[in-house]
Amino acid sequence: MSLGGSGVGAEREKFEALPCAVQPIDDRGRMVEKLLGGRYEVLGFLGRGGFASVYQVRSASLQRFEALKVLHESHGEDSEFAQRFRQEARVAASLEHPSIVKVYDFGHVEGTLWYSMQFVDGPTLSGELATRGTFDEETAARIAVPLLDALDYSHTRGVVHRDIKPDNVLLDKRGRPFLMDFGIAKTGESLVKTQTGFILGSPAYLSPEQLRGQPLDGRTDVYSLGVTLYQMLAGVIPYRTENMSALARRLTEDAPPLSGRREGIHPELERIVHRSLERDRNARYANAAEMRDDLEAFLTEVHPRTTRVRAVSSESPAPPPRPEPAPRPEPAPRPAWLWPATFALVLAVLAGGWLLTRAPAPRPAPAPVATPAPAPVPTPIPTVKATALPAPTHLPRLPREAPARAPALAKTAPPPDATRRAKTPPDVAEEATISLTPAQERECGGKVVGISLVVGEDGSLRRRRVISPVSSACDAIALEAVTRNRYKAARDEKGRPVEGRFLLSIRF
Repeated sequence: MSLGGSGVGAEREKFEALPCAVQPIDDRGRMVEKLLGGRYEVLGFLGRGGFASVYQVRSASLQRFEALKVLHESHGEDSEFAQRFRQEARVAASLEHPSIVKVYDFGHVEGTLWYSMQFVDGPTLSGELATRGTFDEETAARIAVPLLDALDYSHTRGVVHRDIKPDNVLLDKRGRPFLMDFGIAKTGESLVKTQTGFILGSPAYLSPEQLRGQPLDGRTDVYSLGVTLYQMLAGVIPYRTENMSALARRLTEDAPPLSGRREGIHPELERIVHRSLERDRNARYANAAEMRDDLEAFLTEVHPRTTRVRAVSSESPAPPPRPEPAPRPEPAPRPAWLWPATFALVLAVLAGGWLLTRAPAPRPAPAPVATPAPAPVPTPIPTVKATALPAPTHLPRLPREAPARAPALAKTAPPPDATRRAKTPPDVAEEATISLTPAQERECGGKVVGISLVVGEDGSLRRRRVISPVSSACDAIALEAVTRNRYKAARDEKGRPVEGRFLLSIRF
């Protein structure tokens, strides 16, 4: 059994990590710019691998920064490398997830194969590890969660990456991870077959079933991501890889305890990492979604996000002053004759009262003859008519009106039967229209917010959360929009509707 010592796997190990800074253009880059006839302006060199080079370019038609991957001249259009290059472009282009590098276009000119993709301005995870050494628990877990979400998305579409490692994860300036390099991905329609006796992938991150040459599923990516998370926390990989004997240890020995290599590691995080590294894949997480959910529960319990109050800079323009209340008008002067007239009126009232007390009292009327009292008739309750009352001096404080809430989501239903897993994911049946103001267009235009959704078996939206934020304003608009969408439920193997999760990208 070979680890690719003379095959594709060995070539891939030589790929240089993408640097943060763009390097000067080489001769190959200048030649590619001429071949493409001004379609792209080549701005700089990003990195070189065993069978391709990557350049930063600007699209002439869209004026957008992109990355251009170009197959080396030594590999012809009919070579295995060219086949893998085409497969990488095709597979990546079929996946639309906010944590997967997007492929825009593909082509070949005079025997040169190329494809353009999303430019992520930042280092690889391996480059960041070389600088930091290790990550703190919260940062490591928050990087792993969207990667697991991306893997769950690709696995449900029949794509197994097979080469998860820090070199294949890019981090943008905000620390958001992006998965790339699907050159050896396994799909149901893969046209490229692995030669007998060859194992593709990076030795340090290979799962036991990869080493045994067994059929692979999504659990092999879960294992490789577990190795990556172990390395982010401990600063080293769990197993040595200098020879076949060292590699074979993972077939018979468990990974060394993470707590032995990093003091103070939280027991729950250590449990999650070691479950992903189980040698028996049946004891491992059944899928990437389960590991993601455990990491999210850990973050919620141990490292919850706190609301950050944004301080106002002293250089910020001051709010406009409130208008001063209008002065009350001075009361008009009372006429001079008012007081004597009032005094005369009071005297007249007093005199009238004195005359009434001096008048003789009227004779009393004769008593009426007693007659039997009629039976009492129930008096109907009168209708009280509201009348205006004088305002009291001190009004009681009324409760403030509650702010308007966003449309309520459907109540969470009990978890579905574990045996009824979604075979086909949910989807959008009817998409809501998003209208932006000019200010919102300036802030959100051209940006993408990634949202994780859970759709119930009745097509109702159960849960929603932002996994790829842009800004608080853009995120809120995207969340409101997905609430107004209509959805189709996921289906199990028998075609019955079940609760399911899927990812949605809101492009402004």
